[in-house]
Amino acid sequence: PFTYTFTVENVGPTCMTLNTWTATFIVEEPNGQSTANVIDLLPKVPPNEREICPGETFSVEETVDTDKCSGLKYTTTTEVEANPPNGNSCQATDEYEVTPEAPCETETEITCVNPETGIACDEIPVPEDPEDCEVPMKYTYTIEATGPACMTINSFIRTYTITGPDGQTTTQEDDLIGLIPVEDREICPDDEPIMVMETFEDVDLCAGNTYTTNTLVDANPPNGDSCQATDEYIVTQNPPCDVTVEVTCEDSEGTDCEDIEAPEDCVQDLTYTYCIDNPGPTCMEVTDFVRTITPPG
Repeated sequence: PFTYTFTVENVGPTCMTLNTWTATFIVEEPNGQSTANVIDLLPKVPPNEREICPGETFSVEETVDTDKCSGLKYTTTTEVEANPPNGNSCQATDEYEVTPEAPCETETEITCVNPETGIACDEIPVPEDPEDCEVPMKYTYTIEATGPACMTINSFIRTYTITGPDGQTTTQEDDLIGLIPVEDREICPDDEPIMVMETFEDVDLCAGNTYTTNTLVDANPPNGDSCQATDEYIVTQNPPCDVTVEVTCEDSEGTDCEDIEAPEDCVQDLTYTYCIDNPGPTCMEVTDFVRTITPPG
């Protein structure tokens, strides 16, 4: 509530008698509609004190209920009429205007699941089979008004960034405000959260990528400054480093080296074959390949 103090002062050279004293409270909504309530203040002045002489003042108070979170404009006017002995009456007026600025408080949250399994995207295990590397990811974005005032959503930016193992990135940025019907873009403290969903198909969990999703919400209360809220969701997979190597050896006749019998000619050509295999679900880059021969003895 607001408590108003109304003060009458005699600034003239002669005593005055208060005849009328009123206050008008006008409440204007953001759409321009207004209501007015007139209060008679004179009964607050005892009859034997309604004569006010030069330099004297008299004050009364009035408390009214107000809503500080709805963008309402409060205009209060007061008018007093008084007259001196054997003289014409005169009037005085004053006005007080206030528009409380509603606090701006909003929150956004990102959740993500694999719609086929219900597992949270950041908890999906690394696939064992290369055919299972690509999965869908369903993101849900929510917006809430966490303060005391209703909020109007101005923009709702989603940024989706893929960072490869080499550090290179690709980014997709969209304003999702178009997915929220115009009539649903105002959200109040007791409302269910505004919810937007989208699905990214064929997300490769075996490529060593990091998938980062950010949301940025801009909103404002009635007659208040806008505010922002953000959230971030990161999905990163570290595919296993799974590699095997096999060595085979044959002589010039194709006989396995382990099966060669003592030859008549001790000096022979042996062919070694080295085979590197990737049994895992993701591609691997061979960075070192060292062969060591240890002579007998």
